[in-house]
Amino acid sequence: MMLERSRETVVFYGIHLNLEKDQWRMFFFLFCFVFLRVGETF
Repeated sequence: MMLERSRETVVFYGIHLNLEKDQWRMFFFLFCFVFLRVGETF
């Protein structure tokens, strides 16, 4: 459940990033996306 909630949060941030186009937030979004992807493999 927690993982799914995190996924929704990442998607929510991703949508706002497309609107704001903030480099630092985009970096944070990519970091979280990669972190979740790596977490799935384990």
